[in-house]
Amino acid sequence: MTIVKKISKLFSILAILMVGVLVFTACGDDDNKTNPTNNASITISSTLKADAEEILETMKNHVLDKLTKVDEGNTNGQGHYTFAEAQEEISEFTEYYVLVGTLSDVDDLTSVGFGNVSYSKDQTIPLSVGRDKFIEDKVYYVEDNKLYMAAPIVLVESAGQTKIKLNNKEVDFNVNPSVETIDFTAVSFCFDTDNTVVHHENEDVYVCTYREGAGKSMIGFYYAGMAQNDVSVNRLYKNGVLNSYSIVSNTDADKDSNYPLTYYLVPYVPSGDVNEIDAEKHNNAQFELKAYIQGKGVATANIRNIIEYTNAE
Repeated sequence: MTIVKKISKLFSILAILMVGVLVFTACGDDDNKTNPTNNASITISSTLKADAEEILETMKNHVLDKLTKVDEGNTNGQGHYTFAEAQEEISEFTEYYVLVGTLSDVDDLTSVGFGNVSYSKDQTIPLSVGRDKFIEDKVYYVEDNKLYMAAPIVLVESAGQTKIKLNNKEVDFNVNPSVETIDFTAVSFCFDTDNTVVHHENEDVYVCTYREGAGKSMIGFYYAGMAQNDVSVNRLYKNGVLNSYSIVSNTDADKDSNYPLTYYLVPYVPSGDVNEIDAEKHNNAQFELKAYIQGKGVATANIRNIIEYTNAE
């Protein structure tokens, strides 16, 4: 009986040990499945910034305000292109994507991001390139473990960042030379108008009050060393949601013959009557503008719209 008891006890211990091994193995497998990028890393291309700048320069000279197609059925002159379609129209436009770096320990890159911004696999983004024309194509793709991203997007989003998110995991992102962070020296309406801008420094927000529309609603973003034909890549958020990406050139002079970065943050109303502006969509709207200004640096401004309606409700 003693021998039987000992053998029975031995089998019980072995059974417990086997269950423990199975549980440990299962936990390990689940961890690998839910965290496929635990060891994800990227070796950043040493020429990333220079290559992206070269693409931006080509787009400045040959693409900005040059595309002509109008979408079928569109009555507002808008035209959308893939990169390949834009290439067919403009032979000089040979590159749109830039090599960001070589990936390691990433089997499937389902998302890429910087800061609070993230893009999913095969996600497309429209980029305004002037005159209501847009390049709308993938933000990124991977080929032979190399990550490529649309050059204008990576320029504005990576500026000032030291981390890149691969499948939501942050890893080091070191680019040399780094992009200088600069401040907008002023935000104001470009022409003589009853519209006003007040900077609330405690909130770091520029409150723009509209009493006139049309051209008088154009806002200028001023910075040190600004010049005519400066080019910038801009990302605009409206009420916390991505509103637009654009490449623009400083071609509009203000009343003092300066050339700021300009925006209409309310619809252009030819009559100038602000009562025609949709209050639900535009009154009290909050904006964040991030601008990668070529050769100058990256600047950010927060804006709030206030529209003073005069019509009777």
